[in-house]
Amino acid sequence: MIKQQISKYLNTNPTIDQIDLIPPIECTHAWVLFAKNFAPARINIPEGLEGDVMEKALLGVTTYMWECRMCSRVRKEESLGSDENHLDDLLDKVDKLGVQYVEHDGKVFAVARVPADEARLPVK
Repeated sequence: MIKQQISKYLNTNPTIDQIDLIPPIECTHAWVLFAKNFAPARINIPEGLEGDVMEKALLGVTTYMWECRMCSRVRKEESLGSDENHLDDLLDKVDKLGVQYVEHDGKVFAVARVPADEARLPVK
């Protein structure tokens, strides 16, 4: 395809050497997020993990896939943990299903909705 474009503009049939001398066109990327995935932290972490793998196992990993609208180049980025607020998810469950129980470090916590006057907390 490049060879045909060069032939069209130069009115000649370029050789491979001539094609290699043409500088690549730089793209000013316009990245668009097309996929995002969260792998949660592991509960049971196997022994022998070190460095980046240990961090990913402890905190979980969010993977982002980006594509340039201009040149279709794809790139992948990873970040430790999640970029989403899980408290909102938990509160939505409380609103829909009632009391939710969360176990953490061997303790069980109940998350429930109570009327503001019973909570005795300042409400803004």
